[in-house]
Amino acid sequence: MERFSFTGYLASDAKVIDAGENGKFLRFTVYTNSRGSAANKAECTYNEKKQEYKVAEYLKKGCKIFGEATSVTADYYTNKENQVVPVLRAQVKYLELLDRKPDAEEATTGERADD
Repeated sequence: MERFSFTGYLASDAKVIDAGENGKFLRFTVYTNSRGSAANKAECTYNEKKQEYKVAEYLKKGCKIFGEATSVTADYYTNKENQVVPVLRAQVKYLELLDRKPDAEEATTGERADD
């Protein structure tokens, strides 16, 4: 089986999408650099057998993840400046949180809320 492995930063909070009869899935966008260059962008979906998606509460904008996908396609879209931009579309099968973006309290006090 072919696999596509990547690390990157979430462009926004992950969203749980309800597809009706087809169940739910998680959708998120990853940039492979922290600057958010559109040339290094992957639009991802993630399916969980239990359909609970508790991981979504940890997948917030700016956090770094590692993922493995078994299905990847190349696509493109036209951005606001009317430029054609490449994008990868990946069906993620394995997801790991590498670090998280600090919450507001932690950022101001330097301490984790759960310490």
